[in-house]
Amino acid sequence: MNDEYIKSNQIDEPPVPLADCIICAAGASRRMGEWKLSLPWFHPGWNGSPSVPFAVRAQPPDWPIFPSHENWLVDAAVQSALSAGCRVILVTGFRGAELEERFAPWPNVCVVRNNRWETGMISSVQAGLPYVQTPWFFVAHGDMPLISSRWYRSLFANRPLIDSEDQVTVLRPLYLNNKGQAKQPGHPVLFSASAIPLLQKAPEGDSLKPLLSQCNIRTIDTWDQGVIHDVDNLETYITALTLSRSSENKPYPDARVHPGPVETRPLQSSVRRISGAPGSGKTTLLRREAFRSFINLIESNQAPASLSVLISQVQVGQRRDGKAPGFDIEAFYHLPGGPISFFRQALCRSIGEFQVPEPITLGPYQFDPAAFENLELWLTPVLEYAESYRSIHVYIDELGKLELDQQRGLWPLVNRLVDHVVQAAAAGCSYELVCTIRKDRISQLASYLAAKGFQSALFDLSEYSGSQI
Repeated sequence: MNDEYIKSNQIDEPPVPLADCIICAAGASRRMGEWKLSLPWFHPGWNGSPSVPFAVRAQPPDWPIFPSHENWLVDAAVQSALSAGCRVILVTGFRGAELEERFAPWPNVCVVRNNRWETGMISSVQAGLPYVQTPWFFVAHGDMPLISSRWYRSLFANRPLIDSEDQVTVLRPLYLNNKGQAKQPGHPVLFSASAIPLLQKAPEGDSLKPLLSQCNIRTIDTWDQGVIHDVDNLETYITALTLSRSSENKPYPDARVHPGPVETRPLQSSVRRISGAPGSGKTTLLRREAFRSFINLIESNQAPASLSVLISQVQVGQRRDGKAPGFDIEAFYHLPGGPISFFRQALCRSIGEFQVPEPITLGPYQFDPAAFENLELWLTPVLEYAESYRSIHVYIDELGKLELDQQRGLWPLVNRLVDHVVQAAAAGCSYELVCTIRKDRISQLASYLAAKGFQSALFDLSEYSGSQI
């Protein structure tokens, strides 16, 4: 393989690692709608996690939203294996160059490019096999940040001293539900090196089940959800954040951000507008800012006293011409002391492809009025919340002609949410209000916010159109 696709700090690698660990990190995150491996995660050292050096990516110097550096979701998966004493073989594909640059400073990490990543996860495992150097090795995934390092140590400690001559030995966690009945196999999976020929012959795809049926599988029962929880969409990502904080490791819908000692970290109040040309990354930026805010609240134990709302639009698929065939509304809220709630519904599709009563036609799309109505109904607990809280954080995506010219679409809901922020400010609470806005409606939104008593800062992504978010 070409040297430019293999990067490793060989000088820092221990002579005898616990076991090598292939971590698959090649997918394009199509179900998530954005590159999930770079989703914000907790800072190194938080919650007792050991700190591992990570690459610092340059950001625009005057960008008030991006931190100068941050931990990524994939960092947590890699760090867990490293903390157990493994050498990590990180297999990349989609946006592989960014991962290669990021993990170049990490000791004991070998980054391998899988040029066949689009054929499925099996090809990533196969790309990592030539670099396995230990008698036993793990297979794990970059989108599973909740796997504890103890699982690597526990599985390795339970391996047989002598591998079976008749069947390949495999060890893995087996998740049990609260009643101890339903069982679901989890990760990481520990293979003996005798499995390498079987893996090399495995057919393309995303499942190891056909291969594992030929192996002698040993399992360790557990109630730890981290072994099965992968991040594929907004709900599983936010749930992962809450589970990482929950001492009881409860599943959604009962997952709560459990209170603890509240830090005195000051919360800054601000109102911001994000604008830019279509496709410049406004929605991604808004969502990342909302995620960072929620993480900061969890880290400082202020989430139980805070109200958070995100309303965003996510693209559904992509046509051959590169344009979007439609969008869905995707949202979540967290009430002070309450569980997380999620919402997703089809919002608009290309004209002629949406069979809904009395659609609203705007540009090349037809919108479903019921989507806005159902969203407002779902948000009723937020809009009617009257108890005290410390801070409110509201993020609203894609305000445009429908809202600012026709006062339709999200506009009735925007008014109610902004009034909620006004009331919070009057009560002395800290607040964040962030909206994305069409470039030709920037001044209209500024005037509206000024009438509500807010001076809003503007960030125009067009100035940074060459950078990826």
